[in-house]
Amino acid sequence: FPSHDSNTGLGKENTIYTGLKGIDDSTDGMTPGDLVLVGAHLGEGKSTLCHNVAWYTSHEQGRNGLVFTIETSRERWRRRLLCRHSNKPGVGIVGGIPYKNIKTGVFKDEEEKEIFARVVADYCDNPAYGIIDIAQATHGLTVEDIRTEAETFQDKYGKPLHYIIVDYLALMKSKRVRSSRREEINDILQESKSFAIGFNNGSGVVLIAPHQTKADVREKVKPENGKFYTARDYADTSEAGKTIDIGIMLLRTEELESQHELACAIVKSRDSENSGGVFRLYERYKTSYVGNLQN
Repeated sequence: FPSHDSNTGLGKENTIYTGLKGIDDSTDGMTPGDLVLVGAHLGEGKSTLCHNVAWYTSHEQGRNGLVFTIETSRERWRRRLLCRHSNKPGVGIVGGIPYKNIKTGVFKDEEEKEIFARVVADYCDNPAYGIIDIAQATHGLTVEDIRTEAETFQDKYGKPLHYIIVDYLALMKSKRVRSSRREEINDILQESKSFAIGFNNGSGVVLIAPHQTKADVREKVKPENGKFYTARDYADTSEAGKTIDIGIMLLRTEELESQHELACAIVKSRDSENSGGVFRLYERYKTSYVGNLQN
């Protein structure tokens, strides 16, 4: 991943970057108050991209983040972050350590075991890194619960909170009783956007969440321009395209999988004129890595 600094114009205070050139160039980064949805079909990389965004933002930018994991365990999220960290040059190993080895504690040899110990020590103790606090949430999570935890985070650590990831937002509960799940998800999106803007007396925070795409659209999209997802293709909501600030869509076909690639497009970027067009990312899912394609 490239590093961003003020000399490149990509070091704006409080701006969040992913380290993925296609996304960062198309959006000019994520700023406090932004609501960001990462869309894809089941098992095509939504959460993995979020793991990488959290890792890059905290470990390469020194930003502080709070993660709410609903569908999977807190420990699984932490293992995924350690797996991603095992790809870091100078700390881990080229290609990283497979998630399966980390999960089971069965490494291929003593060298890999020693490398993992080094990865854990660096991840936990390096003072240059930002904080990633992972909270185990339930299906009853509300935006007010997020607000409370976010305020507690800043009190606990005495540091600003730069981003929040909710994995995932469609499993939350709105504060109003609705007659349909679609209406409730629309409410959750609106409440999340209001929270992202108003948090910390109006200073704002970046709120990122994975979200399913419509099942009937999945079979029609292709990696080529003109045949990809749009902002209307987030499932179970009519509000997403209107409410979100940044919309990221991912596609993983059998052909792309054989090449270890993902197709990606920015389907909405409220503050940038650069969005549009499909580009490719490199993926190595077994070590929780998403990166730039090498020229």
